[in-house]
Amino acid sequence: MEQFVKGYKTDKKYAVVIDDLIAATTESSGDVFSKPGLLFVLVNKLLYHIKPNSLQALYMLYTMTKTILSTAYNEKHHFSKDYMFYDLSGLSIYRKTCYISDFIDHCPQYNLNSTDYNPVIGNY
Repeated sequence: MEQFVKGYKTDKKYAVVIDDLIAATTESSGDVFSKPGLLFVLVNKLLYHIKPNSLQALYMLYTMTKTILSTAYNEKHHFSKDYMFYDLSGLSIYRKTCYISDFIDHCPQYNLNSTDYNPVIGNY
């Protein structure tokens, strides 16, 4: 949790959002800060994005994205992109689709397990 708090303070984009959430809250609601019209809420110093279906997703820092992707991918025995999307549905990562696709495409273990549907020329 300390990594998130330090990262949020140095993040250019979301440090402003956190400051806005803290400044806009007038009630003493404890550790929960929100502002009407803003799609973020700050709970126990962690920033959550409110999705269109009203679920909250933890906002991941760019600096921690590679660590989170490798942990989710390696612990699930190198499954496909769909499984990773499902496992990471509770996290809000900027350009998540692109990062997951690039991460899996560059994994040598996934390339060994995948099926090659293009036969070598001459094997008829």
